[in-house]
Amino acid sequence: MKRLTRRAALSTGAASLGAAIATGGRKGSAHAASPPDPLIADVTIDGKTYEYREDTGKNLGDFVSNIGGFTQGCVLSLVPGSPLNVFFRPDRTSDRAEVVFELGQLFNNAAAANLGAYTVTISRSGQVLATVTVPVHYWFSRWRWQSAPRPIVGNVATLMSQNLLPPYAQPASGLSLPPASKYIPYTVMGLAGVNAYMPETGERDDIGLLTEPQAHYVCNADSTATQIMRDQAEAAGTVPWHMRDENTNAPVNFSQYPKACWYEGQKLGTPFVLTTTTPITIDGAHQPALAYVPYLLTGDPYHLEDLQFQATWNYGSLSLGYRPTLSQTRQFAWDMRTLGQCARITPATVPSWLLSQSYWATLMTKNRLFFETNYVNNPNFVQSVFKATDNLASHDADGKFPAGTWCEPWESEFLAAVCGWLVSMGLTEWRPSFDWLINSTVARTSTGSGWPRAQSTPYEMMLRASATLPIAQTWAEAWTFNNTIAGLTYVDPNTWAVSDLTYLTYTRGALVYANQLGITLTDNLSWASGQINSVKWKTAYKWRLGAGLA
Repeated sequence: MKRLTRRAALSTGAASLGAAIATGGRKGSAHAASPPDPLIADVTIDGKTYEYREDTGKNLGDFVSNIGGFTQGCVLSLVPGSPLNVFFRPDRTSDRAEVVFELGQLFNNAAAANLGAYTVTISRSGQVLATVTVPVHYWFSRWRWQSAPRPIVGNVATLMSQNLLPPYAQPASGLSLPPASKYIPYTVMGLAGVNAYMPETGERDDIGLLTEPQAHYVCNADSTATQIMRDQAEAAGTVPWHMRDENTNAPVNFSQYPKACWYEGQKLGTPFVLTTTTPITIDGAHQPALAYVPYLLTGDPYHLEDLQFQATWNYGSLSLGYRPTLSQTRQFAWDMRTLGQCARITPATVPSWLLSQSYWATLMTKNRLFFETNYVNNPNFVQSVFKATDNLASHDADGKFPAGTWCEPWESEFLAAVCGWLVSMGLTEWRPSFDWLINSTVARTSTGSGWPRAQSTPYEMMLRASATLPIAQTWAEAWTFNNTIAGLTYVDPNTWAVSDLTYLTYTRGALVYANQLGITLTDNLSWASGQINSVKWKTAYKWRLGAGLA
């Protein structure tokens, strides 16, 4: 086989596939009159080579990218004896090509297992385009070779005007800003800096409406942030959440399989999808948004697929009988962020290997009705007065906070900001949910509710004196519990009383969306911005929403 020697050729071993994987091949020139020769991928596993061919695979249909201005094909190739599913994805409108390698089956999964090291040689017309050494391949993970990266064509200002991006503001010149995220290049089955153990708590760069590198890019298109954003989009393939139905070749469809499930320990799913241990622990309550912004910027369906896979994993990871559910407020917030993005940006017409826009809209409606029934319209004082989404009975004692008495209002700010974004991006049916949620934020940042805004966003907030006593009926009564029992204090009711302003940045984000949606909260928002500015707090890019920060 003749090796391609010109600069466009790509040989990838330990090199970064977020940057280096995309340097091979010609860039966007038109096809010749005749179709190109087929791509071939030779995969060598344990000394045996399997030949995957584009020309003998199953054509799954083309994706037309209105964002990127291209049409991309998709051909599935399977080889008996090999555990890999290979998708050849040539452009119809240029000579760009990619090959996607996936591991895992929904139904035939009795031998669910990670795959050890193997090598791949990709060729066309007898010329080697790439040689890739894969150190390991996790079950339900994937990676791709691409002859050239999709260029960034999306315009940030336009996307922001369409409310497809949050309303980020450019930091003032000379401002002391938070440190840039560390660049860790992507390699096959690598994470490029994404937390492998997602349940890890604390403020992290990869959790928010956007990730920190994405928000940094939106604010000023920093070159390092751009590369991190793109590498982490490739790393989304490493996360083992790619549950593809081998009968339809799309992500699992819960309308077709309402009892499909991979909830740990529950074997009642139909099908029950067997998973296996990998170095990555997925957790809905601490889940990054890796694929949405890269798709908006490039129109690359690989990222749209990852977004759909993520939303699919979130739903299938819930226990049967509790779908939809709200186990943690932050989990529901990030689930709705991802699900709402699928509903909003999935094109009206998609090929068979993607789920339809109407499917995602139906799933969003199901979650919205659940939330309205159990929270927005719930007469319990926890919901009707304090607009809280916590199950108080599930909280153990924590320090001075007795068991069964407290909620976490800062998590509600996540959900309020997400719902505000959903409404602003066009999912206006979520407006009642946002209006309900923001009432709590307003009460905690106002001067007349009976709750001091100096403690507007405590980590924990008591709503009753003990688990056996009634819920407070007013904000003033709740403050009495928090002051006398839990020991929350302040010096000046209008001055933030806690050294860490991170939680106030969450509250401010929710207030920005209230302002954007026409709720006049000038005093509340200006107060929150002023408290942050007064100590020159280095607000993370991902929470630098709206004007008003120094």
